Amino acid sequence: MITDFEQELAAYLNTHLDAPFAGRVSVSDGDAKGGGAQPAILVGVTRTAWQPAEMGPKHGEIVPGSTDLRRVLRLICTAEIGVYPSSSGKRGQEISGMEQIAYLLDAPELRNGKAFEKPGDQGFIIHSLQVTGGSAPLISGGTAATGLTLEVRGWFWPKGKPGKTGIAIARVRVRGVGLTLSIAPSPAVFRAGGPPQEFSLSLPAMGPLAVTESGAASAGPFGRLYCALRTRDGSNPLGTLSGGVAALDGGRLIELTGEEALLTYTPGAQATVEDLVIALENGESGEGIELGRVPVETVEEM
Repeated sequence: MITDFEQELAAYLNTHLDAPFAGRVSVSDGDAKGGGAQPAILVGVTRTAWQPAEMGPKHGEIVPGSTDLRRVLRLICTAEIGVYPSSSGKRGQEISGMEQIAYLLDAPELRNGKAFEKPGDQGFIIHSLQVTGGSAPLISGGTAATGLTLEVRGWFWPKGKPGKTGIAIARVRVRGVGLTLSIAPSPAVFRAGGPPQEFSLSLPAMGPLAVTESGAASAGPFGRLYCALRTRDGSNPLGTLSGGVAALDGGRLIELTGEEALLTYTPGAQATVEDLVIALENGESGEGIELGRVPVETVEEM
């Protein structure tokens, strides 16, 4: 995770800096370095913050070196690099080291994180790295170190830990409809106790498209709509629907063919206003996403 990134950052600097700093970079262990025969450079992450949440649910990510979904930490890290001179180097050596590091980290492959990409599971992936500041105290060897501050954005996860497993999605069925839903006759007004009347429902439709895990897509017939009568006070409807086949909850399932579906309504014996609910069938012979409602009025005399 973060420690893996610190180690990789130190390793990169060790192999790309010029003398006398090449090979003198290490991850900070909390102790000050420098003052010996050779200069020293310390690196480390000193602060972390969580990136703003992205829209939609997140169940994991496919990360380099793994084919399983991994739960990742989306972090904004503040990293610091301190330059400590040798006993004879003084402030000039500090400035030289800071300049070398700043120029090296400004390369495109560092700023976009590509320089840290390697085969296998590394425990992190860097999306951006930016030098945000630097300091070089006028008095060398004081409590404040010469160095740079970085902002690093990326994903971090435990290296080598198994990801999420389970049944893979092998097929996705997609259906779509357009606006607007129309119904005939309209307005829907019937005589109480009158004969059955046929409704014609019309709406633009698409699909379904069946997309498999291989990426192949095949089109098929749209399928069925769900229709039911509902009263506005929650009581049982007086009218009845027929046509198609019965749904599990008392509604009707009717085929949409050529963007049209036919349904029969039989008025009840008393005057009332009921809503005809039209929805997608949910794949289990029940009510899915509602597409619209049409008031159906039954009157005593016409």
